[in-house]
Amino acid sequence: MDYLELDEIESAFTFLGDVTGQDGNSDDQNQHLTFPQFALRYFQDKSKSACKHKRGAISGPLLKQIWGDQDAERVLTVWYTILRFMGDLPPKQNEETMDNLQRVQLICNVGITRPNTRDEIYCQLCKQLTDNPNKVSRARGYILLALLAGCFLPSDAFLGVLKRFMEEGPPQYTPFLLQQLQRTKTHGTRYHPSTAVEMMMAFKRSPIEFMVHFYVGSQSVSCDSQTTHDELLGQCCQHEQLSPELGLAVFITSPSTEIMTSLSTGYNHVMDAVYEYENLMASKAEWRLIAQERPWLVVVRKECFAPWFEGSQNLHLVYTQIMDGMIRGFYLCESSEHLSMILAQRYYVKYGSNFKRNKLIKQLRAQPVAGMHIKSIEDWADLATIAFDSVRNTVAAQTFPFLSRAGKEYYSNTSSADDVKIEILQYARDHWYIEFSRRFLHCEVTVDKESAMTDMAIFVNCKGIFLFHTKDVAQSAAGGERFSAPFSHFVDISPLSKESASVNLQHQQQLYKFLVSFVTPTGVSTIKIVSPGAKALRELLSQFYQGTVYRSRYCIASLDYRAPGDNSSFLSFQQGDLLVLPKMWSEVDKGGWASGICERTRAKGDFPTANVIVIPSLVRPSHHLVDMFAKYTRTLDPSDTHEL
Repeated sequence: MDYLELDEIESAFTFLGDVTGQDGNSDDQNQHLTFPQFALRYFQDKSKSACKHKRGAISGPLLKQIWGDQDAERVLTVWYTILRFMGDLPPKQNEETMDNLQRVQLICNVGITRPNTRDEIYCQLCKQLTDNPNKVSRARGYILLALLAGCFLPSDAFLGVLKRFMEEGPPQYTPFLLQQLQRTKTHGTRYHPSTAVEMMMAFKRSPIEFMVHFYVGSQSVSCDSQTTHDELLGQCCQHEQLSPELGLAVFITSPSTEIMTSLSTGYNHVMDAVYEYENLMASKAEWRLIAQERPWLVVVRKECFAPWFEGSQNLHLVYTQIMDGMIRGFYLCESSEHLSMILAQRYYVKYGSNFKRNKLIKQLRAQPVAGMHIKSIEDWADLATIAFDSVRNTVAAQTFPFLSRAGKEYYSNTSSADDVKIEILQYARDHWYIEFSRRFLHCEVTVDKESAMTDMAIFVNCKGIFLFHTKDVAQSAAGGERFSAPFSHFVDISPLSKESASVNLQHQQQLYKFLVSFVTPTGVSTIKIVSPGAKALRELLSQFYQGTVYRSRYCIASLDYRAPGDNSSFLSFQQGDLLVLPKMWSEVDKGGWASGICERTRAKGDFPTANVIVIPSLVRPSHHLVDMFAKYTRTLDPSDTHEL
């Protein structure tokens, strides 16, 4: 049984005297509360004692409302659990193994998953805190109230009542209660109930503090029940070695790093992910030990690359992540030739252009990477040596044709270690884009008029959007997707809207939807995506799509344009012509006019931007892609203006 000792309560909660400063049943204690008035109006029992502390059973739910689907039974279970948490009722004989954290989680879970019960739960707790003569019981009650307020809100009808009830509570605890309430009002209902570290936070009325690690440094952060991924990442980016950029994400992992969870998609609240990792230890330890040992670590990693090169601000972090991931087997090279080149590049990053075989062998033995088991260390040293001296070895030019620049530029001492790191990052972008993806699980996806695909995982990376079955995520690899669409084919992303009469039944979450349209050889296709995380997914897709548009140098003529006069500076073109720009679209689009070259006529001049559509490609589009966009322009209404 998990009773707090009286001296522990005295030391931790000295502020829990009555509001009047006296201990007892003072009438002044309730004179400013509106909770009794609320109870008189909405409780089934209209007696004056209905809103006051009680030991023992209640005949039914406090509130008079329509109860169904076993909610009445659920809230009666909550009542007895509240009493046992507060020490007002001894545990049942078969509940000896349930500690107070589990009781809190039971209560919170009912409120999270059954919105119809939330007012009832708060009313039950407020009742037990009203005219409660026991200091220990009151201390526990306010701790529970803070934890509930960090998970879910009551209805608007009771929110003002609850806020005033908190304001009239213990003066030193009221700010913490109100902060929990306001934060939940801002960030919304939690997905999971309170954690052991939140219990400790509620005891101490101070933030949860821990270190976040990111290969090249670490940052101390503070967290509460409602801290979100973006808030936590913002704290981390205060570190001088970490710069904000798209694709960075906070991950929670076990100390052994056997499992890892991204907070960027499924877990908007940090504590929701912490809950799952605490559960791995919950059956083996008491909650205080869980809160102290914290069976989880928090790290910042590069989750996905943008379609464009993002600069070198976090170059060392991402390079170190790639090297660590190759050692752990997260990233596997496609061939021995590719792996040997990366081994040579890794040597260059550490030791520079002065090659010594014994140093290479020592590095290979000390830091073997996944895939090296198929050959001996000496064989890998031979291959890496060839890669290192590729320009001086005519065989190497045939062995490593995949490299954009090899040998001379690196190893003649004209390139820095950062140049080599950038090449490794580019290899990761080109070959490990599935591994470097932001993942949105449990989505419903419909392509055109085909049957909806349920329980799908959507991967977003520097290439585009990829669809896998959620159950296949662990084995996902390039080529194994059910469907994919590159950003270079995108033509539109619709606004976000609610999916009518549809909610995630387990957690009562509203589902949202949007459409992605893209060109195909047969015309235009549309993907309909339905998900509770649709807002974050659409935002990321829009950032990558629009960012590619702004950086593109290629347009397709959606309407004919005839220059006014033969010798004018304007450019004539026909619908479907490819126009090549001298600079990025964002730099040439000036007040509705831009300049470029018509690929068909090789003429140069100014043209109205309303007559073109930007092809979202950072490289010269293939003839096939140009043909698809040309076919798309013929489906547009001439009166429509294409908005970017």
